[in-house]
Amino acid sequence: MNKSNRFLFVVIIFGLCFACTQGDHSFDKSQYSQTSRHAEVVVPAIDSKYVDAEFLPDTSVCNFILESHSSIESGYGDIMGDSANVEKGYETFYFSTIDTSEYLKLIFFPGNTRNAFSRFVVSEFDTRPKNRKLYCSQCPAFVTENQIKLGITLAELEKIKGVEYLQTKEGDLDVYTYSYTVAPESEFYRRYRMPVYSEVYRFYDGKLVEFEFGFEYP
Repeated sequence: MNKSNRFLFVVIIFGLCFACTQGDHSFDKSQYSQTSRHAEVVVPAIDSKYVDAEFLPDTSVCNFILESHSSIESGYGDIMGDSANVEKGYETFYFSTIDTSEYLKLIFFPGNTRNAFSRFVVSEFDTRPKNRKLYCSQCPAFVTENQIKLGITLAELEKIKGVEYLQTKEGDLDVYTYSYTVAPESEFYRRYRMPVYSEVYRFYDGKLVEFEFGFEYP
């Protein structure tokens, strides 16, 4: 490799590393994990036989799947073995996109299978408690299987999810909540064994800036 090629190689590697770290300087870099060994993960298909036709749940974002320990362990190992990260009574873990422009919080319910998470929160904002580890995912963006992503408008959300929501306010945020009681006879219930599923969408100035979905603790 000649000198100019070696220089170009170093620049490329530096740029890739910097993309995962440039968005945050408020914590010890030793607490930042870039480990990712994601194999391709197949997201379970959701069709009309799970519940009624108006119910269109999201169960994944990028390669992260609700209640799937294998989707975590195949890419990041046993993250619950790192430390106990209790927040409001639940263990939580934080991931970023490659460029740290989006953040994903995983919420673990007590008594669940290790590394199986029941609720996901995607946000433009880094809401981690101070010094909490941030995992760098291999995701360029956090997008669900139904194409929900940060930046969409309310009209785009309604086109996907419908208009059967509860509208509230949280400060400057417009909040839209979809909540479902899952029928015990449905395949969706038989798969997850969780009776209540909900989705919450927070908009600022007409754009989606944060959303969460998953099950509610019994």
